[in-house]
Amino acid sequence: MANNDFLYESHDLSQLNFIRLDSDREISRGTIMILHSIGSSLESHMAIGRRYQEVGFDVYLFDLPGHGKTPASIVDELDVYNFASLLNTFVVDNKLEKVILIGHGFGAIVATYLYNFNNDHYKMVVLEDPYNKSLYSMVKENTLKSLIDSSADVSLENCDPGLQRLIISIRANPNDLMTFLRSGCSHVVLDFAYNIQKQMKCPLLIVVGEKDHIIGQEKAIKHYSKMGESKSNLVVEVINNAKHSPHRENEDEFFAIVYDFIKKNLK
Repeated sequence: MANNDFLYESHDLSQLNFIRLDSDREISRGTIMILHSIGSSLESHMAIGRRYQEVGFDVYLFDLPGHGKTPASIVDELDVYNFASLLNTFVVDNKLEKVILIGHGFGAIVATYLYNFNNDHYKMVVLEDPYNKSLYSMVKENTLKSLIDSSADVSLENCDPGLQRLIISIRANPNDLMTFLRSGCSHVVLDFAYNIQKQMKCPLLIVVGEKDHIIGQEKAIKHYSKMGESKSNLVVEVINNAKHSPHRENEDEFFAIVYDFIKKNLK
């Protein structure tokens, strides 16, 4: 069981810390990439990553820029496009193909943009409690909470010093929130992500925690269910009593749902 910790450096010297969990089997069943949410790190997904490793997959877990061990050159904004671009360069440089792409929260939006760079690289997509348009139904109650509530996986220890200062500033002055959201999860960003999701050709699984008030779960469930009415490749699953991080708080049920989806679509 090999665990390899690397610091990837792209052609423009941007860096990306990641860990690869090599398949326990002699022949790997495929590749899984996992992207965490705001204020989190790859460590949050280590336990669930090992579950995928144990059933035969090579698993890549990443620290997004400004999180964990990945430095950030610009931390006053969470730039979805730039994050996805860096990850796309990683995928191309490492010749990854037929990837199963998993993203959580903000990481689900990054995953959506990443898919859009070159959808031929991705075999299926899993979005866990994805940021979505209903995040704006109660901005102060939902979005700000995602930067404060420990149940949302947010920890200043996971963040680059610049991002730490930004989150502390937002906690002190909620009016700074819109600057933070401008490129991370604005209406424009989330509308574009929703349109990409509607057009995805590969199998798509969206998992929502029943009690995830951060993402506006009731509206999110409704609009993803509506999307599924005209999209046969979409499966929407709701985990009862789950909050914003089912991969940690409801690990067994979350793994069972995702693994069942993978098995059904693995060809």
